[in-house]
Amino acid sequence: DLRTEAEVARRTRTLLATVGAPGATSDWLDSRRDRWVVGTEDAALERVAALADAGIERVMLQTFLPFDIDHVRVMAEIFLG
Repeated sequence: DLRTEAEVARRTRTLLATVGAPGATSDWLDSRRDRWVVGTEDAALERVAALADAGIERVMLQTFLPFDIDHVRVMAEIFLG
């Protein structure tokens, strides 16, 4: 699940390998944190709350690992309860 930094790191490595950047570091993902909802469950909820506080009314959640059905399930649990 996305409740630990270790799991986020594992999925990040899988993502980087999937998009053809297996040698990239966490900087690749870190450079997108201001535009994406990314991280642990708590970090994702905090980011969405900050977007709402800024007046954003809609957020598109997407996974770049569509074969990772567990990730889709976790996102649904986090954001839909």
